[in-house]
Amino acid sequence: MIGVNSVQGTGKVRMRASGSVKYGREEPVRRQPQHRSKSLKVSTSVEFNTGLPKKEKSLYNSIKNEKLEWAVDGDELKKSLSELADKNHHSHTKSISRISSGSNPFLDIAHDPNAAVYKTGFLARKIHADMDGKKTPRGKRGWKTFYAVLKGMILYLQKDEFKPEKALSEDDLKNAISVHHALAIKAMDYEKKPNVLKLKTADWRVFLFQAQSPEEMESWIRIINSVAAMFSAPSFPAAIGSQKKFSRPLLPATTTRMSQEEQLKSHEAKLKHVSTELAEHRSYPPDKKVKAKEIDEYRLKEHYLEFEESRYEMYVKLLKEGVKELLTARDGDAALKKSQSSPSLNQESQPAAAKVKRNTSERKDYRPETPKVIEQLGQFEQNTLRKQLTHTQVQVPVIVWWSPLTGELGRLGECGHNRCFFTVNKSYHSHPHTKAFLFYGTDFSIESLPLPRHEQHQWALFHEESPKNNYKLFHEPVITLFNHTATFSRRSHLPLTTQHLEGLSALSTQTHLLPLSYKNQLRRTLAPVAYIQSDCDPPSDRDVYVQELMQHIQVDSYGQCLHNKDLPPHLRDSTAMDDQDFYQILAQYKFILAFENAVCDDYITEKLWRPLKLGVVPVYFGAPNVRMWLPDNRSAVVVNPNEPPKKLAQYLKRLDKNDGEYLKYLEWKQKREISNVNLVTELKERPWGVQDIGQDSFIDAFECMVCNRVWENIHRQEKKLPSKVWRAEESHLTCPPPKLFEFAVSPSSSLRQIWRASYEQSRREARALGLMLRRNRNFTPPDPVCIQIRWWIST
Repeated sequence: MIGVNSVQGTGKVRMRASGSVKYGREEPVRRQPQHRSKSLKVSTSVEFNTGLPKKEKSLYNSIKNEKLEWAVDGDELKKSLSELADKNHHSHTKSISRISSGSNPFLDIAHDPNAAVYKTGFLARKIHADMDGKKTPRGKRGWKTFYAVLKGMILYLQKDEFKPEKALSEDDLKNAISVHHALAIKAMDYEKKPNVLKLKTADWRVFLFQAQSPEEMESWIRIINSVAAMFSAPSFPAAIGSQKKFSRPLLPATTTRMSQEEQLKSHEAKLKHVSTELAEHRSYPPDKKVKAKEIDEYRLKEHYLEFEESRYEMYVKLLKEGVKELLTARDGDAALKKSQSSPSLNQESQPAAAKVKRNTSERKDYRPETPKVIEQLGQFEQNTLRKQLTHTQVQVPVIVWWSPLTGELGRLGECGHNRCFFTVNKSYHSHPHTKAFLFYGTDFSIESLPLPRHEQHQWALFHEESPKNNYKLFHEPVITLFNHTATFSRRSHLPLTTQHLEGLSALSTQTHLLPLSYKNQLRRTLAPVAYIQSDCDPPSDRDVYVQELMQHIQVDSYGQCLHNKDLPPHLRDSTAMDDQDFYQILAQYKFILAFENAVCDDYITEKLWRPLKLGVVPVYFGAPNVRMWLPDNRSAVVVNPNEPPKKLAQYLKRLDKNDGEYLKYLEWKQKREISNVNLVTELKERPWGVQDIGQDSFIDAFECMVCNRVWENIHRQEKKLPSKVWRAEESHLTCPPPKLFEFAVSPSSSLRQIWRASYEQSRREARALGLMLRRNRNFTPPDPVCIQIRWWIST
């Protein structure tokens, strides 16, 4: 569902983090349908064309033959305005140019080099949704740190600090975001990072930005909204005569020509209109008997009106408070400055770091405004450490995220009584205070490692995702490189096996549990089994098994894999997997196929926990030791991969017809009794939480585990004791080679065949990595050893 607070989780609690939307009209217009005679077709009317003068005829032909691309609906636009730069833009020009959407002239951003600079500073950005709220693909959602400059009505995201005399690069224009008609709010529903604001633009893209302190976050929110409120030109009325029920009003990117008083009156009028329309809209909900499409359109329009009401409420509030005085006050970073005279952020004095309480475990962050990395610990960081610690000579360990998972340039984190400086800046590799390097498993590569590895350097692995992401980690030469591990394996130093389960209450809840009598009635229109997968042909070969199973029992398949049944339009994207409407659909089934994408001990995802929470019996295939984690020994049907799917189908049919036998799988749910001591103990004792603002995330817990272990050895050295050595073992991340089922009912796909080859390739890479580490330095192509390693990998 898309609304003003539509940041939804994916089931993971990471620090780093669709569907087309049609919009309701801003002005309700009711017109009687006008019918055109079939014999009158303007496009072929010779009489109409031949009587025109030459000039008008040319104009007529251009209108007839050249479609105005900006007139199409928003969901037909292929690229958002920030992803295209004007091809005619020259980096050294000082004239006004445009950052074009490539499609809609009303959404083009006017780039004025002489525009006022309202705010600058470091921000970490995550793209959450593309145009029209479509969920951004996973590979493009990562956190990236930029130097942000709000100049005029454009938020520029630059790689380097802002310098007025330097022309904007192509990347600067590509990353630019227009704030016209935008709304910035605190991301209340995003708990994976502190100080995160959410920016929703006029074309309904959604960005998350992490500031370096709560004060900075509030400052960015207020100034962005103030600029949008003051300078956004009034919207155009909705199109008339469109065949679609809802069309979003055009929101021009030009600057308003109204005075501040007129602007305030315009926003007040819009707010009143939108509030009235929203109230009227809610007073006439669709009848339950109408088509699903009409219900979807009703909900989409409601979300649109709710967002518009929130936006105009913010604009009116700011203008009433005297936003002009706020922006023109020259007191710090909120000052109204012209770009020609704007100083670089390389100022003589730096602001003090902000102290933020993150959670109940007393972990705090001290975030420097602009950390400077030099051969020694940057001067600003040194100043920060002296201020926040004491004047005693304390050696503060530096811990480097070699995989830039968090995107944090520098943070002094507190873990109990211990403090460590966390950064993604690789320049700290040779720093004398550097004690550990953190790796994100999916991104771990032999191409670039922190070598040479010194005696005091500890390596730590964080890998919570699918085994298929990086098979190298499952081989002994690679996994044993690490001193500390946090993986899905219960045997790792920080087990993440229950990463997709909020707690015991999530399992015992009966919110979505439906009476069996009602499910039996629904069997007239629904299959007994549901399957929801869009990641097809993974290493577990689950689609082949399910395809054979479907030959013997009816299965409703909603995902892209083996698809045979449609979800409502608003639930067809991965972001809707936690939508209440989606839950209601799944809760109607007796069984849900919970098939993992890999078959490894302890690799258990939301595929198992979701049906258990909904009161549906999961038919599980994945972790061979899954019974160690089930709430009750008889809470799921566990698939035996060595038996044919036909036998499983016969068993499910028997349960479907026998209410007494079926209810035995739900007895634990009805009584709210979780008998698995191992599961209960794990959930109560794990030092992190899932979507729980009162607990650390597992990223926090991982960082603190490494920090505390580093400090443990520091204290041992002070006492003249030998350092403690931690080593990862093969059991910390185990997964056998992918195995294919032999009863495929259709020709194998190329993707299905690639997983075993990928596993064997990773074995050769692990062997090459062992040779490289014996040399304790990265290899380069001219190196003879590099040639040998390349040969190993390719053969």
